[in-house]
Amino acid sequence: MTSFACLTKKTFFSFCLLLLMNTVYSQYNTVVDLNGTGNFKTIQSAIDAAPTAQTTPYVIFIKKGKYHEVVTIPSTKPFIQLIGESMAETIISYDNYSGKPNPNGGTFGTSTSATVNIAASDCMLMNLSMENATGYGIDANAIPVPATGDGPQALALNVSADRVVFFNCRFNGGQDTVFTGGPAKRNYFKNCYIDGNTDFIFGDATVIFDSCIIYPRTRLDNSAGGYVTAVNTNCYLKENLILFIVILYRIAQKIKIKKKTFLGFV
Repeated sequence: MTSFACLTKKTFFSFCLLLLMNTVYSQYNTVVDLNGTGNFKTIQSAIDAAPTAQTTPYVIFIKKGKYHEVVTIPSTKPFIQLIGESMAETIISYDNYSGKPNPNGGTFGTSTSATVNIAASDCMLMNLSMENATGYGIDANAIPVPATGDGPQALALNVSADRVVFFNCRFNGGQDTVFTGGPAKRNYFKNCYIDGNTDFIFGDATVIFDSCIIYPRTRLDNSAGGYVTAVNTNCYLKENLILFIVILYRIAQKIKIKKKTFLGFV
């Protein structure tokens, strides 16, 4: 199934494909391994050590493992590429959520709850799984577990940068799994899997989901299903020429659907 809305810039596709090809042939600049065989044991430490103001890709290879950390690529570090050894076995996981106490004071909000945060343009992520464990009723910092998995808002991914590409990645969460923000920002998802149960793809950026699987999970409270998307784009703004575009996508759900799930505005 193919859906187009206000598509006016074909060059965006060309850029994304070129970035993908450059990544395949890039040499790794550094290696992350939980077991200590690489240059770093955490992904964030590798990003912190990366140079600023890059104009060519800086490639960080991440070996298999479950990395329990919040990962942030700051705006000063464009062209960083995070390449996992295996999408299924290279996992970035954390459990912040809106309303959770923040060690630095106050509480986390929706935008600050993300496991992976990308504020730098021209970045690329490949062969990685990113999850907010709250979406599965898991909170490693509280007993008993306060979250049912249906909410509150808990991001797996927060992208606030331009020309960011995700290839062969998986995003798991509950409410608000993937956020792409900025009406002038453009992001591209290719061969990705995204799941959640309430408004789990949202934001006001220009986004292309190419050959992706979108899976509305059954709510743990067994209530009616929510919307897949909560898009906040405006087709009539000059700086926002493309809405959410979904190409050759598949929305998958169990054969016996007990509760309706609505697509929302795409």
